[in-house]
Amino acid sequence: MSRFIVAIMVLAGLAGCATVKPYDIGGSKADGTVIMGGILREFDSMDWSEAEEIAVARCKGWGYARAEGFSGTRSQCVSGGGAFGCGRMEVTRTYQCLDE
Repeated sequence: MSRFIVAIMVLAGLAGCATVKPYDIGGSKADGTVIMGGILREFDSMDWSEAEEIAVARCKGWGYARAEGFSGTRSQCVSGGGAFGCGRMEVTRTYQCLDE
Protein backbone atom coordinates (compact mmCIF):
# COMPACT_ATOMS: atom_id res chain seq x y z
CA MET A 1 0.00 0.00 0.00
CA SER A 2 2.80 2.49 0.83
CA ARG A 3 4.47 1.90 -2.55
CA PHE A 4 1.20 2.79 -4.22
CA ILE A 5 0.98 6.05 -2.29
CA VAL A 6 4.60 6.93 -3.13
CA ALA A 7 3.96 6.20 -6.83
CA ILE A 8 0.88 8.47 -6.82
CA MET A 9 2.84 11.26 -5.13
CA VAL A 10 5.68 10.99 -7.68
CA LEU A 11 3.25 11.07 -10.60
CA ALA A 12 1.40 14.03 -9.12
CA GLY A 13 4.69 15.89 -8.70
CA LEU A 14 5.72 15.22 -12.28
CA ALA A 15 2.35 16.35 -13.58
CA GLY A 16 3.00 19.78 -12.06
CA CYS A 17 6.16 20.32 -14.15
CA ALA A 18 5.92 21.41 -17.76
CA THR A 19 8.04 22.95 -20.47
CA VAL A 20 6.18 26.01 -21.67
CA LYS A 21 6.12 26.95 -25.35
CA PRO A 22 7.13 30.60 -25.73
CA TYR A 23 5.16 33.14 -27.68
CA ASP A 24 5.92 36.47 -29.31
CA ILE A 25 5.02 39.16 -26.76
CA GLY A 26 6.15 42.19 -28.74
CA GLY A 27 9.04 44.03 -30.25
CA SER A 28 9.92 46.70 -32.77
CA LYS A 29 11.00 46.41 -36.39
CA ALA A 30 12.57 49.89 -36.19
CA ASP A 31 14.58 48.99 -33.07
CA GLY A 32 15.26 45.46 -34.31
CA THR A 33 14.03 43.80 -31.13
CA VAL A 34 11.74 40.85 -30.45
CA ILE A 35 10.37 40.06 -26.98
CA MET A 36 9.61 36.40 -26.33
CA GLY A 37 8.14 34.85 -23.20
CA GLY A 38 5.35 33.03 -21.48
CA ILE A 39 3.52 32.36 -18.24
CA LEU A 40 5.19 29.86 -15.90
CA ARG A 41 3.90 28.11 -12.82
CA GLU A 42 6.26 27.31 -9.94
CA PHE A 43 8.02 24.25 -11.39
CA ASP A 44 7.61 25.01 -15.13
CA SER A 45 10.48 25.89 -17.45
CA MET A 46 10.61 27.87 -20.69
CA ASP A 47 11.85 26.38 -23.97
CA TRP A 48 14.31 29.17 -24.76
CA SER A 49 15.73 27.37 -27.81
CA GLU A 50 12.28 27.51 -29.40
CA ALA A 51 11.98 31.19 -28.39
CA GLU A 52 15.21 31.93 -30.23
CA GLU A 53 13.99 30.09 -33.35
CA ILE A 54 10.82 32.20 -33.37
CA ALA A 55 12.81 35.42 -32.81
CA VAL A 56 15.20 34.54 -35.67
CA ALA A 57 12.25 33.90 -38.00
CA ARG A 58 10.65 37.24 -37.06
CA CYS A 59 13.93 39.12 -37.55
CA LYS A 60 14.50 37.45 -40.93
CA GLY A 61 10.97 38.46 -41.92
CA TRP A 62 11.99 42.06 -41.22
CA GLY A 63 15.13 41.71 -43.38
CA TYR A 64 17.70 41.02 -40.65
CA ALA A 65 20.16 38.12 -40.85
CA ARG A 66 19.79 36.68 -37.33
CA ALA A 67 18.76 37.32 -33.72
CA GLU A 68 20.71 37.16 -30.50
CA GLY A 69 19.17 37.07 -27.03
CA PHE A 70 20.23 39.56 -24.40
CA SER A 71 21.63 37.89 -21.31
CA GLY A 72 19.15 37.17 -18.56
CA THR A 73 15.39 37.23 -18.38
CA ARG A 74 12.80 39.50 -16.83
CA SER A 75 10.16 38.09 -14.47
CA GLN A 76 6.93 39.56 -13.13
CA CYS A 77 4.36 37.89 -10.87
CA VAL A 78 0.94 37.78 -12.57
CA SER A 79 -0.99 35.87 -9.88
CA GLY A 80 -0.19 35.26 -6.25
CA GLY A 81 0.50 31.95 -4.66
CA GLY A 82 -0.39 32.93 -1.12
CA ALA A 83 2.25 32.38 1.53
CA PHE A 84 4.41 30.41 -0.91
CA GLY A 85 5.21 33.25 -3.31
CA CYS A 86 4.03 33.69 -6.87
CA GLY A 87 1.59 31.22 -8.42
CA ARG A 88 2.18 32.32 -12.03
CA MET A 89 5.10 34.33 -13.36
CA GLU A 90 5.47 36.05 -16.75
CA VAL A 91 9.05 35.52 -17.92
CA THR A 92 10.44 37.37 -20.94
CA ARG A 93 13.68 37.66 -22.88
CA THR A 94 14.51 40.33 -25.45
CA TYR A 95 16.27 39.40 -28.69
CA GLN A 96 18.24 41.84 -30.85
CA CYS A 97 17.92 41.48 -34.62
CA LEU A 98 21.34 41.72 -36.29
CA ASP A 99 22.49 42.27 -39.88
CA GLU A 100 25.75 40.36 -39.55
